[in-house]
Amino acid sequence: MSETNGYSVWLTPTGGEAVPLKRLIANLSMTLHSPLFVPHVTLLGGVCRPEGRILEHCRRLAAEMPPFRVRFTGVGWNDSFFRCLYLDVDTSPSLLRAHRTAVEQCGVVNDHSFMPHLSIAYGQLEEAKKQLVARDMACPYPPGFKVTHIDLVRTHGHPEDWRLVERFPFATEAMPVSAAR
Repeated sequence: MSETNGYSVWLTPTGGEAVPLKRLIANLSMTLHSPLFVPHVTLLGGVCRPEGRILEHCRRLAAEMPPFRVRFTGVGWNDSFFRCLYLDVDTSPSLLRAHRTAVEQCGVVNDHSFMPHLSIAYGQLEEAKKQLVARDMACPYPPGFKVTHIDLVRTHGHPEDWRLVERFPFATEAMPVSAAR
């Protein structure tokens, strides 16, 4: 199993829009014997800075962002553990602006690896198995979700070890919610 290090800034669905995505990931996890994880689109990953600085960057980032929608455009797969199976995400101007602002706020240099997606299964599967799962899912995935906040997640270790540090509602939303530490 692959491990990660540092912190990530996620866009996560909430409420009713999260339910079918959680169900999809849980079903695939059981069927494929793969890790279970929270549905999310990684806006910025692998941020290795002191937590206090990242928290401040996220506060400023959320204050600058209006809510927008993430739209899924299809099912994809590749050989990366964390992109084994995923929903492609439309690279809308709002999403690209959010990513660019996150890169600037967090001081990340040369981040050219942004490939917006929402992983639905982690692991190392045979190509034929990934194609079969993707073909079977061609239609039943949700259309997308509304983004109203960013989550700072400590993504150190295996997926079951990842922890929400804090949620930052966008400027038009309520105050931040801290996770239990």
